[in-house]
Amino acid sequence: MILLTGGSGSIGKHVSADLRLKSRFPLADLDIDLPRRLSETSTLIHLAGVSDSRLVNQDPNSAYLINVDSTIALLQSFAKNGGKRFVFSSTGHVYGGTKPGSYSVETDPVNPKSEYAEQKVIAENLLKELSIQLDIQLIILRIFSVFGLGMRQNYLAGNIENFFESQKRFPIVQTSDDIRDFSTPETVAKYINMTANLAIQSSFTVNICTGHPVSVRERVKEAFDSFPEENFLPGNSEMPYLVGSTDQMRKRFV
Repeated sequence: MILLTGGSGSIGKHVSADLRLKSRFPLADLDIDLPRRLSETSTLIHLAGVSDSRLVNQDPNSAYLINVDSTIALLQSFAKNGGKRFVFSSTGHVYGGTKPGSYSVETDPVNPKSEYAEQKVIAENLLKELSIQLDIQLIILRIFSVFGLGMRQNYLAGNIENFFESQKRFPIVQTSDDIRDFSTPETVAKYINMTANLAIQSSFTVNICTGHPVSVRERVKEAFDSFPEENFLPGNSEMPYLVGSTDQMRKRFV
């Protein structure tokens, strides 16, 4: 059985599951009804959380409750009911950037530069400890930038689409010289779907990325060919370059 949280999200809506778990936030008491008896082949794919950095920064304590505390409680409940494989969606932002011309690999030290990335690091570490204690196979997916039409407003593509729909003009895109590693939500979902069919093995962490550096300006222009050049603000953010290595991804998902 494949269980899924966050099934209505920009990525989750493309993920296949036998049961899409419904929850109410905040999840202080883990208001999710898990099946009482799970087989040892059951997989729980946990995509739910607060991913909008603006919301995380506005109320980091509430975000922590959802992104960390409830994630840990969910793993404990899953293990108690007999589940064996827990898939956690983390972010490439835990690396805090990549050296230009290089690729972030899973063994690199983490250096989160945002509250959201910091919470993902904390959740990763706690999950690793608990998965050993509870004999759960843990798969951590460090998902890099996602760009595709029909996404929510907290994603760049979704923000552009929604802004244009409401304002009939394109928004300003800041730090457009940043280099990122963009995947479509469908591609990310494809790899998430594959986690449920992997042979049971030891826990691992893997980047979900393309390994191809592309500027924010280039990616936006590819998707919105009429996007005006004057709407791009040149310059870089605190994390000017973030590109992942695909070596482990290709090894794990053969």
